[in-house]
Amino acid sequence: MRNSKELFDTISAQYSAYSDLVKSGHGQLCADHVYSTFPQHVIEEFSSIQLMVAKPDTIASGRLPELIDRLRREGLRPIHISLLPAVHEAQMEELYRYNIDLQNTKSMIGQWWIIKKPFALGPAALILLTQASECPDPVFLQVKDLKGSSIPLLGKPGELRYDFNGRSKSLNVLHCSDDPVSALREAQIFLDRERIVEIVDSWQFAKRNSRVEAHDVMVDHQLERAIAAAPPTNLNGDFATALNRLRASLLLNIDVRHYNDFCRRMALHVDVSELPANGPDKRLIKLEQQWTDRQADLLDLIEALQTSTQRHIVSLIYRLSNLHEIQAADANEAFDLLQRRGGAVGTWDQHMLESNLYYRAEMNAVLNVAKYGSVSETHVLKEFDRRITKGSVVDDRRVAEAPLLVGIAGQICVGK
Repeated sequence: MRNSKELFDTISAQYSAYSDLVKSGHGQLCADHVYSTFPQHVIEEFSSIQLMVAKPDTIASGRLPELIDRLRREGLRPIHISLLPAVHEAQMEELYRYNIDLQNTKSMIGQWWIIKKPFALGPAALILLTQASECPDPVFLQVKDLKGSSIPLLGKPGELRYDFNGRSKSLNVLHCSDDPVSALREAQIFLDRERIVEIVDSWQFAKRNSRVEAHDVMVDHQLERAIAAAPPTNLNGDFATALNRLRASLLLNIDVRHYNDFCRRMALHVDVSELPANGPDKRLIKLEQQWTDRQADLLDLIEALQTSTQRHIVSLIYRLSNLHEIQAADANEAFDLLQRRGGAVGTWDQHMLESNLYYRAEMNAVLNVAKYGSVSETHVLKEFDRRITKGSVVDDRRVAEAPLLVGIAGQICVGK
């Protein structure tokens, strides 16, 4: 590529269909910046180098080594791995600058508050990838197909976000750059110019001198250092297990001796080990089946309890047991109640619940597929009308879900 115009023309031709940088209208500006900042050999090498960020949920659950192993089995070769101990908000904004740009027709600005939250909960990891063997598609297209939907619930087996049980749209395992200019621009957020040039020079030296295997050993040492610096934390489970823990904690706050044994049996009735090991959609569907079986018991308990406080707690648990009707306000009420009673909800559990309930339209779509076998626009609109009739939809943001629900139904029906 002789100049920045040629560089931009290349990414526009190959990646315009899904590159947020191109969609935002700032592609040429970024190409100019890249061309004026880096030597020619670095720019050319980055045409085959993908940038990936393993998100904090991947690090906290201890699955970074498994992710690296999976990438290698898919024919990809990590050429650099480094831990990002703290991703600051300014870095987050720069990383997602063109995702949230208002000129991007699919801007995520309205979701920004929930997307950025996980990066405040723990470290992430930077991974630079290239292809280990011949592939008909560029590395960016290969990884795009491999990573899967940004909404893990709508993914399918074989996709990283689905296979690694992505917990929500904000806790979805990884971030990837869309094109070569984006990869080099995003690398600069976490690495200085000299370090980027050094990484490229080291990789090119290894290729020229038949030292690729030695280079792989060096990357393995980088991985070991990242693991040692960020051991797994208390991230355990997903939306299903977080919701189960929240309901169990509420049940154990009913401190009338006559009902304690009954409450504890109910709390333990949902055995998360019975949930499918893989597939966020399968886990969600099984969870609903388990708790639906207990709703009659909860209604009996509400009638039997003597105080309004106890009835209120069980009523809240009942609302949290109906995955079709559950609202973010119900979870927030449960957080506040436990805090007043000296309990607490873990930060990861809280975010897993918040993020899934924020994207509950997707969750309802998956549950409707399980219920009806498929989802049509008629099914979705009937469900939406029913929620309005019951008073579940009470503000403009929820009313805005109607077209989103229909869109998701269409995606599932055509198998996207």
